[in-house]
Amino acid sequence: MINTSFRLTTVGLVRRAPLAARPELSDPTETVQLSRPRPLGLKQLGLALTLGLAVALTPVASLAQCTVHKNPMANSWEMAPQDAVPTPNPIEGTWELASPKAKPVLNPHTHKMEMVGEGEHLMYVSNPMTGEIGWQFCK
Repeated sequence: MINTSFRLTTVGLVRRAPLAARPELSDPTETVQLSRPRPLGLKQLGLALTLGLAVALTPVASLAQCTVHKNPMANSWEMAPQDAVPTPNPIEGTWELASPKAKPVLNPHTHKMEMVGEGEHLMYVSNPMTGEIGWQFCK
């Protein structure tokens, strides 16, 4: 019977040949330095998952057709659809940039009523003027 061992690494499953099949290890006191990948630790695994999540969300933000606009009524920079116009929000009592014929809709991430136009969806976007990152309704 041949004794074979396996080891799971970051690269995948590595099969190690038995000692008899490796002539360089015929002497049990002799050792050979092999370069092989080290398994991930908990910190590295957490970092990899965090970076993976950031990369996964990046295309969503870049596909959003929201652009930064100056809201003259609120004197602020806002992320809004390209056809946005200043619109009063009757629920919040504020002026927002929204598509024409927008209606108040609850944003489940911010817990605020926002003016949302037809065909807009909740997307994760970044405002380059303020540096804010968050969920916004965009086309």
